Amino acid sequence: MKTSDFPYLDFPFEEFNKPQSEAIQFADKDCNLVVALNTSTGKTAVALCFFAHEIAKQIDSKCIYASPLKAISEERYEQLGTFPEWNHVPKLINTSDYMADADDFMMSKMIIVTSETLDSKSRNEKIHGEWLKKVGVLVIDEMHLLDEPKRGAALEAGLVNFTRINKDARIVGLSATMSNATEIASWLKSLNGKPTFCVSSDWRPVKLNKKWVGIDKVRDRWQNEQNMIDSAINIVLKNREDKLLLFVHSKRIGKNIVDALKSFDVKAAFYHSGLKPAERNILAEQFKNRLYSLNVLVTTSALAQGVNL
Repeated sequence: MKTSDFPYLDFPFEEFNKPQSEAIQFADKDCNLVVALNTSTGKTAVALCFFAHEIAKQIDSKCIYASPLKAISEERYEQLGTFPEWNHVPKLINTSDYMADADDFMMSKMIIVTSETLDSKSRNEKIHGEWLKKVGVLVIDEMHLLDEPKRGAALEAGLVNFTRINKDARIVGLSATMSNATEIASWLKSLNGKPTFCVSSDWRPVKLNKKWVGIDKVRDRWQNEQNMIDSAINIVLKNREDKLLLFVHSKRIGKNIVDALKSFDVKAAFYHSGLKPAERNILAEQFKNRLYSLNVLVTTSALAQGVNL
């Protein structure tokens, strides 16, 4: 399907891929949709098509995009601003870095939040019920987190409470790792009673190669940690001309790796949730743009899901 055939939004590419084309046919239907596609297959474009159709109705309707991470929310908010068609559309982002009250939500038509924010607002119908009832489309990014022990409960509660307040909104669930998509679709249908469809595909735009590096385990925990750090640094040094994204499970390890890489004259930086939004945005832009020399970005889970680098 050519993007020019979609009348509500001018995309910066010429054609939707096959999974996108299949999913977009539901953008003007009164239904829920679960989209289970691999990373980098364009799930966000599907969500934007639902947004575009809703905004084109020219009614007092709102769209919500809920994601599990602040980094994803910030990226989506910036993305909304790249479409000239939406320059006049009031937008809002609400995370722990961006505060907003009920009046701000009432005045906005495109709303970007975290999953926890959706849970919080939908629990307080007295304050937030009026604007929540005006939502026509709710997009849930990384919907597989329903099964995550720590964050799944908040996402599930947010969806249950939201549909209790507003059964008219269409719900779009996105995920790259959802093995039970049809089961989730059935659950969504039980929440608001709408016909619910599922689009899934194993197609990838780029072949994915996986390589495992084994680390000899010793009794000393700190030595094990140092062995892992040394192994990661060796991989970087062997591929210093490439763009490398290195995930760590603690800020201490991340800082140690960045310091070590700098001693080898490798331009590296550490991305984590403790940075200010402007600082995170600068690092992400420097990593994406080849005009900069930042080839290695060490990060915690702040970039682990859904962020397009």
